[in-house]
Amino acid sequence: MRRSWFAPVLLALVVVLGLVSGSIAFATSGPTAATTATATAGHNEDIHSDNIKMLTRKPIRVGKGINGQGSDMAFAGKRAYAGSYQGTALYKIIAPRNGHLKQIGFHQCPGSQGDISVWGTFVFVSIDAPGSNNQENATCNNTKATGFKTAEKSTGLEGIRVVDYSNPKQPKQVAFVSTKCGSHTHTLVPDGETVYMYVEAYPISQTGDCNQVTGHGEVDILSFPANDPSKLKIAGALDVSRGPLPNDPPIGCHDLQAWPERDIVIAACITEAQVWNIENPAKPEILARITNPEVQIWHSAAFTWDGKYAIISDEYGGAAGGGGCAGDKDSMIGAMWFYNIEDPSNPSLEGHYSLPRVPPPPHTQDESAFYRCTTHIYTILPMKNGKYIAVSSYYRGGISAVDFSDPADPQEIGYYLQYPNGVLPDTWSAYWYNGKVYTNDHLSGLGVGVFRVKGLRHRQVHFYAGGLNPQTQVARFK
Repeated sequence: MRRSWFAPVLLALVVVLGLVSGSIAFATSGPTAATTATATAGHNEDIHSDNIKMLTRKPIRVGKGINGQGSDMAFAGKRAYAGSYQGTALYKIIAPRNGHLKQIGFHQCPGSQGDISVWGTFVFVSIDAPGSNNQENATCNNTKATGFKTAEKSTGLEGIRVVDYSNPKQPKQVAFVSTKCGSHTHTLVPDGETVYMYVEAYPISQTGDCNQVTGHGEVDILSFPANDPSKLKIAGALDVSRGPLPNDPPIGCHDLQAWPERDIVIAACITEAQVWNIENPAKPEILARITNPEVQIWHSAAFTWDGKYAIISDEYGGAAGGGGCAGDKDSMIGAMWFYNIEDPSNPSLEGHYSLPRVPPPPHTQDESAFYRCTTHIYTILPMKNGKYIAVSSYYRGGISAVDFSDPADPQEIGYYLQYPNGVLPDTWSAYWYNGKVYTNDHLSGLGVGVFRVKGLRHRQVHFYAGGLNPQTQVARFK
């Protein structure tokens, strides 16, 4: 049980989390960003199960000889968007004979975290460190900033950047909404002619209005007309810290998934998880709080496709300097946790799963950081046969596919660990999209990977119609 020491060191852990998720954001397109030298080897050097094949790996091209430090992803038709700390890349999903993926655009405008979502040809980008938002040109920080802080230019502010990709070769910022504690991640909630956005944030490296002493404890609510994302504006806020509280008050939320058709949200809020009623998306209501003394940092959350279960993950130690590599699927360290939420007001714990292997030591990287394979970002596949299957990223642990049809006894069904020239990946996100798994790597600079998993193609899994914002549950299939 870690509860006895968790509360006193919570703020320290959040600071550590900032080292991974915030401070390194100051690397832009200069020499501190990853270079192409780390992305040169092929499939045969990698470590993987026989049922997973890497089809291609494409670095995020920032400039000549410079690769981006990747983060989240979003999809729209044949477009795949990849966030990075240097800007946002646009790839076209192409035929296998032509290489599966081709980068056709890049919005060079740095800022951490670079988490993204897409609406039409517009991309929303989370900016969570003022100092990382440090460039200005004709397409970057070229608009006024509205919201919590107003300014003629958005340089040096944090919040949500709106980028128009109608011209893929020259995307441009068209709006910027400043929020009090920046934006670590965000989630779109469509509601007819209005689309809402929940901005998840908590104190990392900020001072003044949002810091570890004063806390934050809220989710900003933004909105925009469905036909004009450039009119994004602040519409309210949800206080996630209001009591009575069974544990330490939440200092903000890290990640959440919304299911607009079912009027429900599952949220990971650092010190606890929550279930919300979003029948009125402008005014969410907290239905339940989930606590677990074995979880260190509630990080990510997602629903199964029948709404029966939710996965909520633990980013052990903030993933900085180590954590999660226990080598035992039954370990509680850095695990994904399965909760039955058939009664949203009374979730019940059903089981957990941790990465069942320890990666080999890297040949060319700092070995003090290679034991870093906590559950990070994942997707739950819309299976046709009723099974529950998730694919997750594990930082230096690569990706793992797990069948949790029996949540009390989940089983790994496949894995892939990139290992070119003895360099471990730093896989931030892993999403299944229309027959393939797409990954985005961070510090390694390996870029966007495309994988095929046997048994997870169109015959077994519903294909999405239109696209996918992974933090928004959808039920429109081809």
